[in-house]
Amino acid sequence: MAGPAAFVAYELATGEIHVVNAKSVVLATGGFGKVFKTTSNAHTLTGDGLGIVWRRGLPLEDMEFFQFHPTGLAGLGILLSEAARVRAASCATPPANGLWSATRRPSRTGTT
Repeated sequence: MAGPAAFVAYELATGEIHVVNAKSVVLATGGFGKVFKTTSNAHTLTGDGLGIVWRRGLPLEDMEFFQFHPTGLAGLGILLSEAARVRAASCATPPANGLWSATRRPSRTGTT
């Protein structure tokens, strides 16, 4: 079992520094989507928090769980919405046994 841990937090609003002691600490430092050449991630998501942990020899867990959206516009950093992806899939997928067209086709009034 690991020993005691602590972290230091800087409160932006007041400039106050807080030291917090704990049995363990979980760092949630944001993502690292900017490792990809084309991404819709914010420019700040560079993985710096993960790098700090790695360089200190501490364990990184569940690194295989990365949110990735395959429907971006290459070179623009624009992500297509869920609605656009669902609509495109419904247009490209033929109905199975007529179930889709019989139960899910929107009417002209906007109701199903």
